[in-house]
Amino acid sequence: MKTNLALAFNYREAVSYKSAPISTSTRRKETSSSKEISRLVAAAVVNKGFCDLLLSNPTMAVLQGFHGEEFRLSEDERKLVLSIKAETLSDFAMQLVNQQNEIR
Repeated sequence: MKTNLALAFNYREAVSYKSAPISTSTRRKETSSSKEISRLVAAAVVNKGFCDLLLSNPTMAVLQGFHGEEFRLSEDERKLVLSIKAETLSDFAMQLVNQQNEIR
């Protein structure tokens, strides 16, 4: 579990990294985007059942939400999450970060 928790912190740092100045509206969009994706990954970190569901059936995981809370992902975020094929949460997070970096 300690490894997964460290991964979540590393993921958060990677997502919040800014390589160039950006406008306030872009920053707000990235922040809200990062927040929802961070919530999704955090749910997988703290709950093995949700993690297993995210890895085996990401569509269901996104639709189902976590403990009564939905994930308010944009269409692009949803497509990004659903495009990932991973066997471990570490691999999922790595692919997520790599794909987000390609988009930026």
